[in-house]
Amino acid sequence: MIEKTIIIVDDQELFANGIKQLLEQDGDIFVEKIVNIGINALHSIENHKPDAILLDLNMPDKNGFEILDEIRDKFPKLPICILSTYDSNAFIEKAKKLRANAYFSKDASIDELRQFIFQNYTDKFLLSERIQKREQQTKTVFDNLYK
Repeated sequence: MIEKTIIIVDDQELFANGIKQLLEQDGDIFVEKIVNIGINALHSIENHKPDAILLDLNMPDKNGFEILDEIRDKFPKLPICILSTYDSNAFIEKAKKLRANAYFSKDASIDELRQFIFQNYTDKFLLSERIQKREQQTKTVFDNLYK
């Protein structure tokens, strides 16, 4: 039984279709649409009314931050997860500033994506496990430097 619907905004067709297949295999998530051009994201969201969005940063016509900002203007409560190969702190902070709900590296597990899709949203900002580990390692290095 389908419990959640999502839209994937990503121009990498092979990646997006792979994520779609993996998310849909349990039958509780349905990918309403894969949008491969950023300019079509808002229209697709308006038409399909998904429960969540997976959004790539590197799109051919607009960058993901522009798309995120546009989505937030019209859909302030829609859960949005940035899903990107870029995992710099500057990008993560910009995603937080633009009110994304999560930032995952593209090597995140399907379980992590499912957790994002089914999470009850609060003020907590989710990071993929790999990014969390990197941040913890960086913190440990800095803590050791200043002991």
